[in-house]
Amino acid sequence: MKGAPVHRPVALMAAALLAGLAGCTPWWQRADPDPTVLELVLDATRDAEKLPDSPEKEALVGRLETARKMMRGEPTSEASRAVSNSQWVDLFGPRECEVSYFTKFTDFDGDGGIDGLLVRVRVEDQFGDPIKALGAFRIETFTYVMHSTEKRGSQLHNWYVSVYGEKDVRRFYDSIDRSFRFPLRFAEPFTGDRLVVQATYYLPDGSGRKLFAKRVVKVGQ
Repeated sequence: MKGAPVHRPVALMAAALLAGLAGCTPWWQRADPDPTVLELVLDATRDAEKLPDSPEKEALVGRLETARKMMRGEPTSEASRAVSNSQWVDLFGPRECEVSYFTKFTDFDGDGGIDGLLVRVRVEDQFGDPIKALGAFRIETFTYVMHSTEKRGSQLHNWYVSVYGEKDVRRFYDSIDRSFRFPLRFAEPFTGDRLVVQATYYLPDGSGRKLFAKRVVKVGQ
């Protein structure tokens, strides 16, 4: 077939050129593209277009065209795949929060009395997966009201915990159950058998959005 002998040399030359470009300084770090290298890319593209039609030819021409656009600072399909910060937050940002089942009463002093709570709050994205998050958490407890659709009675305690940096995340986030772990001490010993724990999570994006969750916690659970 006429032109067939050039098929393998052109493909090898183009592949070698692309491999070399992979180690070059990216176009966004240079003031102007190297005209010699750019001309080589253009020559390789023209030669590759003469090859017999095949999936390999299409892929090779596409890669060379992408290389040319990148050298000139033009948009490419690869660049269009970049995800903006807002897209990332929309997909994986906080959407729900939950007071974990493992929230429990605690004896911090070790004297046999109940003097606090170990509250676990899980923040989740839209897929229901636990995530780390910055922001502020307000933890409240209320008396438990029997025989009522609204189980919250009068407020008993109120804590405010800030998580605004790496140190805070390392201090409060438990990677085992993937929740924030807040050890909170009562002002005075608790004498009941259950209470309602409510968590409010304040997103730090300036939107004023809040996420709410609550759970009834029993002594000994």
